[in-house]
Amino acid sequence: MRTLEARGGARLLALVVACSCASNPTPSDRRLSQEEAISSGKGAYALVRTHDGASQAGELIAASSDHMLLLTDLGHLVEIDGTRVAKLTLGVHDNNEDAFVLWGVLGSLSTISHGFFLIYSFPIWLVSSIGATAQESHRGLFRCPADTPDPTHTPMSMPACLWNASAYARFPQGLPPGVGREQLLGRAPVVVPTPPAVTPIPAPSDAGAPEGPLPYDQPD
Repeated sequence: MRTLEARGGARLLALVVACSCASNPTPSDRRLSQEEAISSGKGAYALVRTHDGASQAGELIAASSDHMLLLTDLGHLVEIDGTRVAKLTLGVHDNNEDAFVLWGVLGSLSTISHGFFLIYSFPIWLVSSIGATAQESHRGLFRCPADTPDPTHTPMSMPACLWNASAYARFPQGLPPGVGREQLLGRAPVVVPTPPAVTPIPAPSDAGAPEGPLPYDQPD
């Protein structure tokens, strides 16, 4: 009976964790570790939801308090007005959420061997593993509106939050002039060489010419 209770509790743990954890918008094959994200030179993967219910996803290229630039999975450079953004989630880097879920499930199942004390040990495992997994799932994410667990803390406005999100863009200080979709996709810019400056040859001057007939002048 206790075995069935522990197994049922492990399934409950997985369900509760799935409901309470944050979701990373980054596709699984594009997730980077914290160290890789720092050195990759790419922006964080962004999921933007607008007030009209639409959504857009892609690499965050640049952001400010009033607009965002995304490079979508199809290679389109999309500009989004900041006033339209209802929610923004950035997958800055990966975390160990899956390992925490496995740890919690195995730990809960291990309470089967505790016999009568299972009624004490299993709830402890259940509560602690759910809390630890949920907390780990938020690591590596940046969200607007920002989370404010402290009720006394004033929530950050959306423009200020978008401004802070620019730190995770490929170009935190804005897209440089002359850089567009082609360059962002790794295609070299076409550079037209400047023709060399031509120094004009000065016209001959009569200044300093000797007066009178030259030695080779012949009289008529």
